[in-house]
Amino acid sequence: MILIAGPFNFIGANVAMFLGTRVTVIIGLSIAILGVFLSSFATSFSVFFITYGIMFGIGVGFAYTSPLMAGWSNYPDHKGRVTGIIMAGFGLSATIFN
Repeated sequence: MILIAGPFNFIGANVAMFLGTRVTVIIGLSIAILGVFLSSFATSFSVFFITYGIMFGIGVGFAYTSPLMAGWSNYPDHKGRVTGIIMAGFGLSATIFN
């Protein structure tokens, strides 16, 4: 998932500049939710890898940079604080999700 999410962070940032952060997050979360949902029906490792590893990675990659871009544009003088709060939210969500 991490290997897939990394390149899609860059793609998601470009999509966010073109379509806006809200639309990019909706697209990313839709792909991620669909990947998790479809992985619950996986009967083999290869299907699970495609649905969870690749689809969820693409969704996270799209949704990861948009909150950062929105926070930086709203609070340009506090980029470090905004980044820390958003990264803490991502970490806590991973803890809750697992």
